[in-house]
Amino acid sequence: IGSWDWDMITNEVSWSDEVYNLFEVKKGEFVPGFENNAVFIHPDDLPLYYSLFQESIKNGTALDHDYTVITARGAVKLVNTHGQVLHDADGKPARFLGSIMDITERKRAEAEIKNQLAEKELILKEVFHRLKNNMANISGVRELQMATVAIKDSKDILTDVSGRMISMGVLYE
Repeated sequence: IGSWDWDMITNEVSWSDEVYNLFEVKKGEFVPGFENNAVFIHPDDLPLYYSLFQESIKNGTALDHDYTVITARGAVKLVNTHGQVLHDADGKPARFLGSIMDITERKRAEAEIKNQLAEKELILKEVFHRLKNNMANISGVRELQMATVAIKDSKDILTDVSGRMISMGVLYE
């Protein structure tokens, strides 16, 4: 997690060492600035990036945004930025303070968990479907058997089994 500070009066931006590391640049080789920072933002995310910053400045709302960056060495990372505008005594925006965090691994883990969950749900649906089919087959065999049984006690037993099968089917539903 790194921090950044944008002095909106002088238009100077300062980064903590962690931000330089995140973007894979060295101090002195890159001058941070609101416009300069855009070189790291993925082109697909750039319009929303600008829009959310402007909205935060205009409305005084906190900034909380996930977006993709391309580091100086070409690595693609997912990051989250939190920020808040500070106003001067006249109520004008004076500073924008915030943090930026690399969330690439967290997002990859979330996606993996989501995929595994979807796979397990699919397996469960298949198991339930097969159970339901097997219960239907057993019920059909029981119906055939009942038609051939002449003893009342046997029919009562098979009717009891039929009730249990229906109850199990309701539970699986």
